[in-house]
Amino acid sequence: MIYTLEKRHSFAGGQMFTHYEVIEYKGRIGAAGILTNGKTVKQGTLAQCEKYCRTKGITPERI
Repeated sequence: MIYTLEKRHSFAGGQMFTHYEVIEYKGRIGAAGILTNGKTVKQGTLAQCEKYCRTKGITPERI
């Protein structure tokens, strides 16, 4: 499994909100290394996502 920690933005009511997601990927394909079959396993603040990774023993790639 490949794990990434990604910063996301959402827009609602004329405002922008930022959150982070820990995403689990099954693998990579092709020479470009495209990540496939992504599934969000945790969503929240940066501190919450980093704590989740520590408790699960995950070392995510930052994107």
